[in-house]
Amino acid sequence: MGNLIKDFRAIPPTDKPASVFALVVARTPRALQVCFAGLLMYGLANFLVAMPSGTPTVHDGAYSLQNHGTTIREITEEEYLAAERGIIRGFSGYWMLFLFMALMLSLPASRKPSIG
Repeated sequence: MGNLIKDFRAIPPTDKPASVFALVVARTPRALQVCFAGLLMYGLANFLVAMPSGTPTVHDGAYSLQNHGTTIREITEEEYLAAERGIIRGFSGYWMLFLFMALMLSLPASRKPSIG
């Protein structure tokens, strides 16, 4: 981790936002880079497919989709459960990406970075 900080400090301030990601990727083994790309594609597909068009709610035993407190439409119990699963699936997809990025940062570098 100390070498990562030292390498980060060597990057000019104007190049830091783009170069930080390049530095992390350069220090990560190729197999983890491929896994990260797969998780990124899964996260994007998950966002586009799994997220419901509103927030599923239950009020007085009736299921509905709402957007900022306004009812979009009434839904069945099956649609309600599917929407709830979609929300959980969306959050878990993002957490997989965040935790994998932490793994990439915490692994010791096995090769010297080459940022070009």
